[in-house]
Formats: sequence, C-alpha cells, structure tokens
Amino acid sequence: MNFSSLAIHCTSLCCDVMQRDDFLLLSHEQINHFYDEVYRLIKDRTELRPDKSSVEHEFIRSVTLGVLKALHICRDYAKARSATWLLKAMQSRISSTSKRLHSGDGARKKYLI
Repeated sequence: MNFSSLAIHCTSLCCDVMQRDDFLLLSHEQINHFYDEVYRLIKDRTELRPDKSSVEHEFIRSVTLGVLKALHICRDYAKARSATWLLKAMQSRISSTSKRLHSGDGARKKYLI
C-alpha cells in the first residue's frame, strides 16, 4: 500500500501525542480539545484555503476528525498504537474523504498520492 505525505504527517501527529507522558490519562474530552490545533497543522501541511472553499474546509475537517478518532482508539486499545495501523487508518480517511467530496467530477487534489 502506498501512503500519501498527508497520511504520514497525520500519523506523525498521532505519534507525537501518544508519546506524551500523560497520554493514557487524557480524557476523551481533552483529546477533542486538540481539534483546533490539529486542524491548523493539517491546513498548513496541505496549503489548502478552507476560508475560500467549503470543499477544502470539509476535507480538512474530516481528516482532523480522523486524527482525533485514531487518538481515541489508541488511548483505549493498546493494539491500535502501531505506526502501521495508524498509517492505514489515516490513508483510509484521506482517500474516503476525497472520494466522497469529489465523486463524479474526477478531481484529483494535491493531497492525494
């Protein structure tokens, strides 16, 4: 399986959070509070303009929620705390979001493989 640079970036974000000494002590609510920071990091990485395009905002929002979902799962299930699982989960979210947002028009954005 090939992974996009965005999937690698999102996996790295997850790994950074999981390396925190207090990761397993974080509540799900605290993980949800990472939303704004993760959104900004993904926006900066993709160089998209969500303020100009609702599709680009929805793409970043969906990927951000995917990162947070992965963190929730990793907090609760030790077996999910692997780079391989995270990469697959992030690539799956990115691909499915892109297909959903661009179905029928054949658009391919720079954040894809």
